[in-house]
This record gives sequence, structure tokens and C-alpha cells, in this order.
Amino acid sequence: MPFQSIFIVRLCGIAGILGAIIMATGDLLYHHIPGSKQTLAERMSNLPQKRLVMAGILGLIGGWFYFFSVLHVYYAFLPVGEIFSLILSLTFALVAIAYCVSHAAYYAIGSSAKVARENQLDIESAGKMGEALFSKLVLITYIPVLITSLLMLYGVLSGRSAY
Repeated sequence: MPFQSIFIVRLCGIAGILGAIIMATGDLLYHHIPGSKQTLAERMSNLPQKRLVMAGILGLIGGWFYFFSVLHVYYAFLPVGEIFSLILSLTFALVAIAYCVSHAAYYAIGSSAKVARENQLDIESAGKMGEALFSKLVLITYIPVLITSLLMLYGVLSGRSAY
């Protein structure tokens, strides 16, 4: 592989790592309140609107970076076979897209709980609609995650991948 190609593959791997860090930062903005014993909806209803919005935006930006790691995965598993590597990369891309969508959908829990708090309504009930959407997205996402995980496991255990 020429030097330029190696550089691009490494750059895509670094982009994937950055994407994971950015997305994790967004998760922490949604969740992290040290010592809190409140439910998810209660915690999120107390968060400033800017924090909720930033958490959602970081999910999108992190997902874009994460998506670039698809090329890294493709080349790492290419020795296992072109079709294998292509299928693995496509399912990995589906996972990256699903993470973006799910991360953005999580905003619905916080925004609806926040509106409920501001209007003295039941916070838990308001957060349930967003939680229902997020839960369904997670269940759907399990399919490409399972396929990707099994393919990666096979590729690594075969000893033919770059991992």
C-alpha cells in the first residue's frame, strides 16, 4: 500500500477515535450529574437548554467523524476478503449512522421533560415518549451491531485481518 494510502487509512482511524470521544462527550452532557439519584427524565429536566442542544449536536459531529473510520475498517479486514471487508464496512457504517440518529433522538427525552418541569406537569410521563423512541431505535440498532461484531470477531480470530 502506498504511503499516501497508509496515511489516509490512519487518518480515518484517528477520525473514528475522535468521533467516539466527541460522541462520549455528548453522552456525558446528557447524563453526567455527579451524585444524582434522580431518574433520567428528572435529571435531564434540570439541564440547561444549551447543554441539551450541545449534547445533541456533538452526537451528529461525533457520528460524522466515527463514520470516516469505515475506510479504516475496510482496509484492516481486506486481507480476509474483499466481499467480507465490504459487508463488514457497510454494517459498520450502518452502526455509525444509527448511533447518530439515536443520539439525536435522546434529546427528545430531555426536551419533553424540561417542558413538563416548566409547566408543572408530570416529568416522568413526558420523558416516556422520548424514551420509547430511543428504546425502539436501540432495538433496531442491535441488528447491524450484532452482524458487525460477529464479522469482526471472525475476521480477528481468523488471523488474517490487520488486528
